[in-house]
Amino acid sequence: MNPRWQPMAKEALVPLVVLVVTALALLVDLGGQNVWTKDEARDGLVARDIVERGHWLIPHLGGRVYAHKPPLFHWLVALSSPRAVTEWSLRFPSVMAAAGTAAVTYAIGARIATPAIGLVAAGILASSWMFVAWARMGRLEMVLVFWMTLAFWSGACWLDEGKRRHALVFGLALGCACLTKGPVGLVPLLAVVVAVTLLGRWSRRALTDIGLAVAFLVGLHVVWLGLAASGNADVGRYFEAVIAVFGNEMTERRHSDILYVPEAIGVGFLPWTLLVPGAVLILGRRWRTSWRLLLTPLLWAGLVLVIFGVFLSPRSVHFLPCYPALALLIAWAWATCSARERRWMSVPLAVGVMVIVVGGVVIAISPMTIGTLPRLTDLNRGLGLGMAAIAGAVAPGAWMLLRRHRANEAAMAVSVGSLLVMLLLQVAAYTPGVNRAYPTREVAARLAAALPNGAPVGYLDRKFTTGLMFYLPSQPVELPNVEALRGLVGDRHVALLLKQDELLFIRRRDACLPTRTLRAEVFRGDLYVLADVNGTPADGPPCRNESASAR
Repeated sequence: MNPRWQPMAKEALVPLVVLVVTALALLVDLGGQNVWTKDEARDGLVARDIVERGHWLIPHLGGRVYAHKPPLFHWLVALSSPRAVTEWSLRFPSVMAAAGTAAVTYAIGARIATPAIGLVAAGILASSWMFVAWARMGRLEMVLVFWMTLAFWSGACWLDEGKRRHALVFGLALGCACLTKGPVGLVPLLAVVVAVTLLGRWSRRALTDIGLAVAFLVGLHVVWLGLAASGNADVGRYFEAVIAVFGNEMTERRHSDILYVPEAIGVGFLPWTLLVPGAVLILGRRWRTSWRLLLTPLLWAGLVLVIFGVFLSPRSVHFLPCYPALALLIAWAWATCSARERRWMSVPLAVGVMVIVVGGVVIAISPMTIGTLPRLTDLNRGLGLGMAAIAGAVAPGAWMLLRRHRANEAAMAVSVGSLLVMLLLQVAAYTPGVNRAYPTREVAARLAAALPNGAPVGYLDRKFTTGLMFYLPSQPVELPNVEALRGLVGDRHVALLLKQDELLFIRRRDACLPTRTLRAEVFRGDLYVLADVNGTPADGPPCRNESASAR
């Protein structure tokens, strides 16, 4: 190898290892869980429309323009699904985005501090509860986190070196973040502007570089929309729908509970939430000497918390973009503090590990069931033994490493153990519980057997109806409301998937509308009916098809 390339190859090796190891861990049983939530099913149906009908430029769902989210995530799912969209291909982009986020987090830590701190930060991030859960879900949030993390990395590189190529990567990452989830992808840009102001680095060169980044960001969208317009896609209708969706989101009810944000992050970032109070104390002690070094992760975490916690209507997943920053801050505090200060973090963490050991032993002795349907989770003896064995091996190993003043290795040992426990819970408890509570795959298979060949299926976007539609092989036709059903009646052979009360409402509103039950299935306590829209009603004589006779 050319000697000039050896340092670059060595520098890229560790992030590559982090990416591969994280991806292999998260891919375990990735397609085992049913698609049941309407959010995951909706994204899957949009990607299926791309694969089957070729709507690459303007996303469509159920025969209509889909404007709730930009198309980048759906493009990635479609590229992962050369033949058909499956549970595995729907979730694969999220896994790779999570693995990439862990690798970029390492790179940021190595740049602002040391490679060891970067590795600890990547381990902390990859073993936090919500990060693992959303990495294995077919939703766009993890892809957004990756692009935002890449933007913060390139922004940090630009602040440190001032090289224009970092500004261009920064613009590319911003553009991809906005193509994933809209204007929220601009958070890194705001952070860089604030950082340049606080550091007093405004100059003509800085303005030019940031301008180029913004131009790159805008250019990506111009190219996308230009191709859509030239391809006669529904650009105008798409913008109308986007404006309507944006207006609805801005008027959503916000959480009035001031404790919602710390509760959401406190649960989602476990077990590393236990280290946050100690890390805050250490950061406070070293604030004057370290604030410039930690400016990027501090602005990163702070802006995400303020924007989502104050100005928008947050859900717990909305704080996921700040997890890499929290991992970097905790890793820095853990690695740089004195042995006495480290007790502020190691003692709570040790308590957490022992809780897992004791909990695993209790489950092994007395298996239990948590909750009732719909979230029924069986904690069996094998699961308890596995949890106890993993935590029991990690606890003494980490303690011995701390005694030998190998704090970073101890943190990595806890990270690996935490990740294994979380994957065990996901595969052995959560996935079987979800599949028992929401058997969308099995119910949809029975419904599909009764479908007329080639018949499209009309449906209303409801919590479980959309999940069932993900598994039906027919073309989906989303109805905005029950009144839109009349538009389906005609020469086509159209089926309809509705809950029984919705079907009864339709029959009461229009007794002459022909609906014949093809099959009915009980799902989650409700009766879901697959009906033939253009058939003969089960009760009474055939009705005259007004739309057909008018022609």
